[in-house]
Order: sequence, then C-alpha cells, then structure tokens
Amino acid sequence: MKALSKWLLLGLGGTAVAYYIDVVSIPKRAMLDAVNYARGKGGLVLDAGAGTPMSSFKVLVAGNVPGSVIRCDVSAKSSVCTAESVCHCDVQRLPFKDGAFSSILCSHVLGFVADIDAAMNELLRCGDRLFIVLPKPWSPMSWVTWNAGDGNRVMSTYNVKRVAELAKGSPRINVY
Repeated sequence: MKALSKWLLLGLGGTAVAYYIDVVSIPKRAMLDAVNYARGKGGLVLDAGAGTPMSSFKVLVAGNVPGSVIRCDVSAKSSVCTAESVCHCDVQRLPFKDGAFSSILCSHVLGFVADIDAAMNELLRCGDRLFIVLPKPWSPMSWVTWNAGDGNRVMSTYNVKRVAELAKGSPRINVY
C-alpha cells in the first residue's frame, strides 16, 4: 500500500509541476519578454485573452507598468479599454487600429479560437511583435475545455500546429 501511495503522490506532484511550468512559469517569461520589448520601443502591450481582472495574474507577476499594458478578453463585459480594466475583445476581430501595440501577449488562447488564421491576421495587424504561449502536450492545459458563455470549446491541436507553422521563419512571432 505504501508503494502505491508513493507512486500516486509522485504522479500528482508531476501533474502539479507540469501545470505550474505551463500556466505560470512560461507565461511569466513571455509577459516579461513582451513588456521589455514594448519598453524598448516606447509602446503599449496588449494582453489578449487576459481573463477577468481576478484571473489576470500575468501582469501582476511580470510587474504592471501603469498605462502600458491593455488587457482584453472575450469574457469581459466592459467595452472601455484602459490599463486598469479588462475590456471585451475577440482575437478574431480586435477593436484596435493597425499597429496600436508594440507587443501582444496571447497566452493559452489560440488553441480555443474558431478561426485561427483570422486570429493570427488580427494579432499581426495590431501588433509589431507577438508573444504566444501554447500549451505543451504534456501539460494538463492541453486536456481542458473552456466555456466562453456560448458553450464549451475543446483545445484544438490543429490550431496549436497552425500557429507553430505560421511562426516558422517569422521574426514577428515568438512562440513559447
């Protein structure tokens, strides 16, 4: 029985470590890279798919630079985009002008969109450089569903592969 408990604990511990790496550690690095890139250009960062104000820890972890990070999410209710709030946006139809952002962070979002090519075109239209975090196959994030209020969506492995294809050879797309 002790051996079984030990293996079960190690298995759960491994899942927790994988989750931490995929959902905290890698997005933190991507956010820091996005913020540093924007600072170097003197521009703004868009955190596309930021979640709600309570779940948008990426800016807090990376250090919020007042006025320089705009957060938006499809689940947000507000249509007003400020550094203090999370505004509503769909990465397939962003409400921002061309080149509005020096960098755009998109962490664990693109696997769930209906039209990955439209989303990538919109992100590239609005930002100079993209910092995209995709779930790893070994991560629990690759097994989840997401509810945007219009039903559950399952992570699309096609989208993940498509983003990797589009990023190859593009100096504007950083994938983590």
